[in-house]
Amino acid sequence: MFYLGEYNEAEAKEIRRFLDEAGIRVEQRPSIDVDAGENYSLAGRLSQLKEIIKDLGRYERSLAVLKSVFPRSKTDEEFSELFMNELDSSWVDKKKKLLALQEDSESLTEEERDLIKENSKKWTADIIQSVHSISFAKTVLETNGVKIGESIGDKLDDPFLSIPVDPDDYDPEPENLKRNFRFNFFRAMGIYIDELTVLQAGDLDEKFQDKYSEEFQKLRILGYMMEELVQSHPSQKMDIEEFADLCFIKRENKNGCLFIDGSSVAEELAKVLERGGVLKVKGKSLKWRI
Repeated sequence: MFYLGEYNEAEAKEIRRFLDEAGIRVEQRPSIDVDAGENYSLAGRLSQLKEIIKDLGRYERSLAVLKSVFPRSKTDEEFSELFMNELDSSWVDKKKKLLALQEDSESLTEEERDLIKENSKKWTADIIQSVHSISFAKTVLETNGVKIGESIGDKLDDPFLSIPVDPDDYDPEPENLKRNFRFNFFRAMGIYIDELTVLQAGDLDEKFQDKYSEEFQKLRILGYMMEELVQSHPSQKMDIEEFADLCFIKRENKNGCLFIDGSSVAEELAKVLERGGVLKVKGKSLKWRI
């Protein structure tokens, strides 16, 4: 089967829905994967970091919001809601409009769609920044031994912080510069495509084409290759080397050239066509049935 890619479970579910609707047979194979990340940080009291880090503005803004909403928060959920609303009171509305454009654009007027498209990049960036801010705030609470619902005392007057930085911004490097590694394990889902069903597939939804453009291109090329092999064989019999030549496609026009090289997987492609009843493989010889 044709390997389309590996995705998190939510993406895999969405991709499979699009492919099912187009009549493409899909298999999903779960696995465990790991993301590796590396960053640098400067750690210390806020008063110390002000003398080292060039711009603490957005972190100080998050700290101000944290100190404002903490006394009014009795649970983690309440803290998160108060924090996000005070940081950006319009974030819920932005999120709803972006989701509406993505999932139910027909419910919007043309003016609403244009407005959301015009602002989508900024709104998405705003939401991501808000999520980073609340993550930072919760890390501050944990690092400084503060729990929601407890007395804050003076623990956040000059809190201990760890701020991500670019080491290239400092010459010489500060003594308290730390290099951090993070490895996150997650459940992944590999998606495999039945090559033959791509030939009979209907049109893929435009939303799939826009959101998963790389995957859409892969499927187009796969379908083109399979169709060319089915329609273009010059004789009823050939050996595997001749078939491999058919798996190399070159098309030219005034705008440029298209090259598709499947010769290295010729035997696998022959088995796919045999499974579909298009040809018969016997040793290194092939006999076409169409």
